[in-house]
Amino acid sequence: MKIIRILLLPFSLLYFLILQIIYFLYRIGVLKRFQPGCPVISIGNITVGGTGKTPIVELISNYFQNTGKRAVVLIRGYGRDESLLLKKKLYGTPVLVGRDRIKNSQRAVKDFGAQVMILDDGFQHWRLKRDFDIVAIDSTKPFGNEMLLPAGILREPIQELKRADAFFLTRTDQAEKKDLEKALDRLKKLRPNVLIIESMHRPLYFYRLNNPKERIALDEFLGKEAVLVSSIGNPESFEATVESLGIQVQRHFKFLDHYWYRDRDIRRLSDFCRFKEITSVITTEKDAIKLGGRWKVEGGRWKPEIFVLVIKIEILKNEERLLDRLSRVCSS
Repeated sequence: MKIIRILLLPFSLLYFLILQIIYFLYRIGVLKRFQPGCPVISIGNITVGGTGKTPIVELISNYFQNTGKRAVVLIRGYGRDESLLLKKKLYGTPVLVGRDRIKNSQRAVKDFGAQVMILDDGFQHWRLKRDFDIVAIDSTKPFGNEMLLPAGILREPIQELKRADAFFLTRTDQAEKKDLEKALDRLKKLRPNVLIIESMHRPLYFYRLNNPKERIALDEFLGKEAVLVSSIGNPESFEATVESLGIQVQRHFKFLDHYWYRDRDIRRLSDFCRFKEITSVITTEKDAIKLGGRWKVEGGRWKPEIFVLVIKIEILKNEERLLDRLSRVCSS
């Protein structure tokens, strides 16, 4: 892997130079930002992979809904699974999907009367002007190997975090204490007095794949064996969460983020469970979107049951400060 990273370094350098040109063009005004006519809150990241943005979008969307503000979510829709999940979970909040988020921002105001927009994955979307930039950072691997793509997982140089108005640290309960403190110190040096929110992904309950309205208590699986299947950015965190519930994970079938399952994947998973006599498979809500129509018995073939683990983002530190900032953004 080290040799591969070395070979990729020239491409990372080229990527760095392209970014510098983009920054320069925006600074001198050649490239301009669009103001859609209502406040824009961006939730993005500086790394590829799963930082836990989707639950944050849900949390902020629910906050505005509860306070009577008409929010509209703009999402690029890469991979489709995240946009489908948001549409399913955000009751009453329009979710506009598409690469042209300038066009969708205009539609949000004109067709939906948006009073505030939530821009999903927006930290690198320079064209749309933002009023509040939140950067989600996975505490278990905040900056990877600190190299830019493709040699590393950074989408921008770390110093660009100075543009952020808030850092939203996810999975702080799974990070080593010394690593978390190191990341916090670094962020505070980059952006003194910045708002830093610490959070965790709290498991709530399970439901069967074919019955989303069901609620199965977490302790129902205590001490039992299960197989995991996921195609998310941070499968290790998902596995750690499941194991923290006292479940014995026999195998984790991991696929690339946003991967859409094929028949051969379903057969391989089912055959392994039958061979090991395992009756339960556990997956994520995002994966449930992609497995829902594929997990069925064909020709009498035996399949285990799939259970979906539902989680929510739980803020451990600075929740009141975050809500105050959100309120002020929409009242300015």
